[in-house]
Amino acid sequence: MYVGHFGHVKGNRKGFTLIELLVVIAIIALLSTLAVVSLNSARARARDVNRIAFFTNLKTALEVVAASKNQYPIAPGVNLGAGVAGCLDTDGFKATGSSCSAQAPMPQIQGDPTNSAPYVYKYYAFQDPTTTSACDANTKCAHYMITFSLEGDAGSYKKGWNCSTEKFSASKSVATTFPDTDTTGPTALADCN
Repeated sequence: MYVGHFGHVKGNRKGFTLIELLVVIAIIALLSTLAVVSLNSARARARDVNRIAFFTNLKTALEVVAASKNQYPIAPGVNLGAGVAGCLDTDGFKATGSSCSAQAPMPQIQGDPTNSAPYVYKYYAFQDPTTTSACDANTKCAHYMITFSLEGDAGSYKKGWNCSTEKFSASKSVATTFPDTDTTGPTALADCN
C-alpha cells in the first residue's frame, strides 16, 4: 500500500470516481436529449403526412359528391371531423355520430391528428370563383376551398396555413375574408401559403 500526499491511501481502486460518473451521466443526458428532439420532429412530419393524405382523399370525395349532385356540399366554414362534419355522404356533410350510407365517399372524417387550434381542417363552399360569397340552399355551390395547417414544410406545401381550392380564383392580394366567424382557421386568403 502506498500513502500519497495528504495522507490518502492509494492502492487497487474498486470503483469510479465522481468525475467519471458525472461525465458518463452527462453523455447519456446529451444522447437522450438528441433522441427526444429527433423523435418529436419525426412525429411532426408524420402528422403533416397524415394531413396531406386526408386532404387528398377529401378532394377526391368532394369530386364524387359534385359528380352525383352537380355541386359541392353546402357548408360555410365547417371544421371537418368535429360536430357538423363527421362524414361526407352523397348528400353532403353529416354530423359526427350520424350514419352515412355504405356508398358514402368518405364514411368517417377524422379530425386533425393534434385536434387543437391552429391545426384544424376547414371546408368552405362558394357560389362564385372570384369572391367568397357563401352558397346556400338557393344558390349552387360551384367552388370550394379546404384549409389546413402544417407544422413544417412538406413538398410543395409550406409550414402554416395552406388553402387548396377548386376553380377558385380570388387573388390573395384582395382583402377577401371567409364567410364565418370562427377564428380557428385562416380568416382571409392572405393568411394562406
